[in-house]
Amino acid sequence: MKKTQHLFALGTLLASLSLSGHAQTQVIAQSKASITGFSYELIDLDPNDGITPALTSLEHSNFMIAFYYTGNNNLPDLRKSWRNTAIMTLEGPAGKSTSSYIDNSMSASLEFYTTGARMMHINSSDWSFTMTPHTAVRLTALGSIRSEVQNNVSTSADAQLYAAYYTSDNDTDEEYLHDDLFTYYEPQTQRAMSVVMSSGDSVLRGRFGMMTDAMGQSNNPLPVPEPASYLMLLAGLAGLAASQWRRGRRA
Repeated sequence: MKKTQHLFALGTLLASLSLSGHAQTQVIAQSKASITGFSYELIDLDPNDGITPALTSLEHSNFMIAFYYTGNNNLPDLRKSWRNTAIMTLEGPAGKSTSSYIDNSMSASLEFYTTGARMMHINSSDWSFTMTPHTAVRLTALGSIRSEVQNNVSTSADAQLYAAYYTSDNDTDEEYLHDDLFTYYEPQTQRAMSVVMSSGDSVLRGRFGMMTDAMGQSNNPLPVPEPASYLMLLAGLAGLAASQWRRGRRA
């Protein structure tokens, strides 16, 4: 009888510890953005010019960066960034963020365990290219976004397919084309994304790619940021990639 009581007490203790540990990692709010099946299709704009449509990829780079803030700090408590890696995770007491890039598919996500923090996670994949004259390229992918506003936590997500190019070798500003999904418009949606660009009578040089981001904040009554805020942030990240590409272009 005593042995049975001891086993029952031990089982109860283990169960309570298990439940306690589970409570510490219970997700109260989350967001995620993903892009899958990224591909491109070439279109011959002048079949009689004798030019076979071709797109040459010069360089590929994948960049992930994450921030974790507590309180009203303007500087992150935790920060992490990686280039050309498959997966990256940043975790603090209030939650974690994760990004991945595998086989031309990517994602960025957040999970909040409790309130008291702000998190941001951005994932960008970029290819520089040259394309033959009289050619168009159609970039396609499937985008998916999901966010929640509950338990004093607001989250948001964005997925973007983009292309940028210079109209001439003397240009300093890029032409930037993009197709976006924002949870600002719908908390959860999925659809096909597409961007089309074309060359003229000369070779077109530029870059194309995709970005996903997930953001969240707690203990803050402010609404989810508007799309313009996302575009400014993503444009800044895209600008970093562009500056590196321009340096390589001048070399």
